[in-house]
Amino acid sequence: ITSASRSASMGNKNSSSVASSDNAELHAKFQQALGKFEDAEIEVLEDTFKDLAKRSEGNTMDKQTFLRVFDLPGMLGERLFATFDIEKNGVINFAEFVSGLGLFTRGDAEQKIRFIFKMYDLTGDGKVSRTELETMLNSVVFAASVILENAQMPVNTPHARKFTNQRRKEIKDKVSALVKEAFESKNTKISDGKMSLEDFTAWIKRHPEVLEVIDTAFSGEASETTRQ
Repeated sequence: ITSASRSASMGNKNSSSVASSDNAELHAKFQQALGKFEDAEIEVLEDTFKDLAKRSEGNTMDKQTFLRVFDLPGMLGERLFATFDIEKNGVINFAEFVSGLGLFTRGDAEQKIRFIFKMYDLTGDGKVSRTELETMLNSVVFAASVILENAQMPVNTPHARKFTNQRRKEIKDKVSALVKEAFESKNTKISDGKMSLEDFTAWIKRHPEVLEVIDTAFSGEASETTRQ
């Protein structure tokens, strides 16, 4: 039995947990994501999702359960949920769950950039403003920094607290420099004060370290889900 046929079978048993039949975008993303996982991984994801849906008291995963699974600081969890929630109905179905994880853990650079762009677009207008970029970068870079620091030293030690305070300033300075370059550099073609997906992609390619930091902040959480 292939991954696609097994998931289709699951959909026939419980269609509300998979996708609305008229959502072509989600259907396409779901089919693409299925190809990124081995059959055994899809089985793990199915079992994991069923367990999470039970905690949400339904056939889908609610935001509260999602945020417990993807335990990210600040607004990052909220933005991740919003990006997973393709149907914009306040819950995550199985197709959305697999589609999001497929991009996060198995997506190529271009797919991840599009996914991240949606996360950064806080107002949903299809563009990223200077404020949105700075807000999300500060959240993402600090989250990644905390993850790395926690792996190196106990967070309750005086040295760790001092180090974290120092890192906060370094992070803020670094983010300010990145945002300034994004909107003021001679390399940018931004004309209306907001970055299009094309602008954002060009900026990420000039600063590949940004994508690496985002991977550090998010991919560990997402990858862990596929192994539960």
